[in-house]
Amino acid sequence: MKVGDAMIETNIRIVGYGERLYLDVRRVHIRTSDTAPDLPEKACRSLRFQHGLAAVAHVGDGEPQLLVASRDSLSDLVLEGDDWRVELYEVGETRLYINKPQDAELMARLFERYLQAQLRQLPDMLDSPRPRIWYESEPFRIEDGIAATRLFHVSAVPVEGQGLGIVIHTSTAFFTVNTVADFFDEGLSRAERERRQRQFEILSRRQHGQKGTLLYDLRRSYHKCYFEEFLPGITCATTGSTPPIHGTTYPSLYDYYERKQPHAGIAAADPVARVSFPGLDRPRPVAANRLRLSVLNRDVPNSLKQVDKIPPLERTQLVRRFWGTVGEDLLGKGLRPRLWQPPAAKVVCLEPPTLLFGQGVELSPPDQNTVDAYRTHFRNRLPTLNDAGCYYVRPTIERQIVVAYPDYLDSAMVNEFSDGLLDRLNRWTGKTLATEMLPFASLPEVVRELNSRGTGIVVFIFDESEPETYYLLSVELKAWRIKRVTTSELTRRFRRHSFVDMNALDVLEQLDCVPWTLATPLNYHAQLAIDVGVDRRYFALSLLVCRSESYQTSFWLDSLICPKPDNRRETIEHDLLRDQTIKLYKQLLRRHTDPIETVLALRDGRESGEEGDAIREAQAELVKAGILSSNVRVDIVDFAKRSLKDIRLWEHRANDIANALEGTALLLDSRTVVLTNTGAATLHQGTANPLVLTATHDGTDMLAVASDVFAAAQLNWSSPRVAQRLPVPIRRTDQILEERRAQEIRGLR
Repeated sequence: MKVGDAMIETNIRIVGYGERLYLDVRRVHIRTSDTAPDLPEKACRSLRFQHGLAAVAHVGDGEPQLLVASRDSLSDLVLEGDDWRVELYEVGETRLYINKPQDAELMARLFERYLQAQLRQLPDMLDSPRPRIWYESEPFRIEDGIAATRLFHVSAVPVEGQGLGIVIHTSTAFFTVNTVADFFDEGLSRAERERRQRQFEILSRRQHGQKGTLLYDLRRSYHKCYFEEFLPGITCATTGSTPPIHGTTYPSLYDYYERKQPHAGIAAADPVARVSFPGLDRPRPVAANRLRLSVLNRDVPNSLKQVDKIPPLERTQLVRRFWGTVGEDLLGKGLRPRLWQPPAAKVVCLEPPTLLFGQGVELSPPDQNTVDAYRTHFRNRLPTLNDAGCYYVRPTIERQIVVAYPDYLDSAMVNEFSDGLLDRLNRWTGKTLATEMLPFASLPEVVRELNSRGTGIVVFIFDESEPETYYLLSVELKAWRIKRVTTSELTRRFRRHSFVDMNALDVLEQLDCVPWTLATPLNYHAQLAIDVGVDRRYFALSLLVCRSESYQTSFWLDSLICPKPDNRRETIEHDLLRDQTIKLYKQLLRRHTDPIETVLALRDGRESGEEGDAIREAQAELVKAGILSSNVRVDIVDFAKRSLKDIRLWEHRANDIANALEGTALLLDSRTVVLTNTGAATLHQGTANPLVLTATHDGTDMLAVASDVFAAAQLNWSSPRVAQRLPVPIRRTDQILEERRAQEIRGLR
């Protein structure tokens, strides 16, 4: 799309031959007595790593089979692992075409796996724990014992009308320069050893009951594992017999390295640590000098805080460097010379909606598609709230807010901050609220005091040098709505208007007030968000109703969270999802409401067939209850906020490369849209991180879906000046799942 003198550009390169691209593959059946459902994928992985062949699992002729990109016959080939064994036999050949929808995704996965096999042979790129991600062999920057390393994410995606695209995304990982052996070095003085072990505890976050995440560096590949313990006095030569490693037991750990990993450079006297690996049932000993801690961004030195925020210009340079390193002919078929610039028909700049505040006051969208006009629009949101007040204030609003703070803080400072909060809340709500100051000497003391009162809203000021307080509050004050503020934030910023504004806006949300809604009609009258927590122990639902003022219940937002019995799978159990969906909708019956006519169901992740069936069954029940109209339309869309394909897009001008405007959408095909809710007007660092929306069925208007998701992201009540990436119902499910996860952290239950 051309925007002024700019073109939209992506981090995709199109494979030569375009829509004429095809791939000949061999169809291979599996002989085995094992019925494990993951066996075909194990076979694919074995073909890739042991034989350099790309393969995908596929159902053909009524049974599971593999499609393998190979010139040679695969009959009578045997593959095996620690606890499995399969025999392969060919049943024929077939040709896949990129312009056939049923072939396109299979081709993309085969090209990805072919690339992975080829990249493993390059000395400058190191294999990672995740199949699409590769590390550069050397860090690009080291500060205060922390190394910043560049990662490249390699994937393939079908592009309608173009052919097959190869996506190169780059990110940054941080690791300690010191190894686990260095942190626990027994040759150091006691004081230095204790200092290093304290540093290890902090960087690994083990004081919260969490295991430190480690990078296991074997010099030709990286592996992810988790720290269990250092084994003082034990060396690689004195471990005794190892647990079975790929089916074989070795006399010692050193013997294993000598036979299987001689390139790793392990010596007999090297110290040992015990770690756990994903998918293995018990911890294993490994060389401690091959383990380095993975460091979170919040723990890196200030000099490294921003290096992971890669702007578009630098991103294009890194993509070019990647192709220069691996070679242009890696695919054999060749690549088109430039990064893909989509044609105008595939790119749309969505207009922000008109916002509706209190007293019927409206804030119009920007009158031009320029960075300055968009920036002015976002900056006008808070002043409009100051003048007009909230769109909705709950009649039974909590009138008193507790401000709890350590008694060593300057009470005058805390009072000034509290007065600022109160001034804004009274202005926005049109009510008279009050604050109660609650100094405390110890955490147990204030927790007992608050719990004795039952429930309420508390602004809790705590010392960030004791970060476990954050989690303890979640556990101990479950009945309270908590706005957390750290003592250092308060001390540095309590007189800044922006600091008081942001905290007051957070408290306003805790009070269940709606600062503004959307005056522009949406394509869907409701959005149902469905999300599963990272540990799969809980799932959450949020329902946003946002429609014309002519309807009874024009705006409504509510959420619920539910335990998930089967935490081995991402998929939500059919009956549970159906029942909880009905429960959430039926909370609308507390008020008079007109039936909902259109619903957009957003599944954060990939919706399975049984989840879709559950939503349809709930729909029938809700029609009977009069909550949904008899002719309601429900469209289900996969909502990927962590896209595996890592597509990025930006504006490419004659003399500049910069982020595109908020609301820029790329239509990859009839069922897939890439949407950037953040952009040039309010994103000042890095490259916009898009969402990928994929319809589960044909016939869904994906431009209408993208427009509504972008509009719901404009309910950015906690940060009016800055565009938010997530629409409000998805943001709510994220918040309540994170809050529950904090309460469930091991060791604090």
